[in-house]
Amino acid sequence: ALHGPSKKLVALKEISVNDKNNREQMLNEVRTLCGLPQLEGLVQFFGAFYSADDGKISIALEYMNAGSLEDLCRLAGGCIP
Repeated sequence: ALHGPSKKLVALKEISVNDKNNREQMLNEVRTLCGLPQLEGLVQFFGAFYSADDGKISIALEYMNAGSLEDLCRLAGGCIP
């Protein structure tokens, strides 16, 4: 997806919030991301929004093209340095 104000490519993390556990998990994640300072080395948080049409919350994060955390751990020999 494209972040309108910055025109940067972003990753959208979407979770259905119809399930209470999913909803609580997503709200905690959004609260945490909102409270973090913008630091080098942390994925940038652009915002979050709710879509009533499909019952999902989406979090817009900086797009990282290095693969998943699992991929990085495997390349590092099973742990993150």
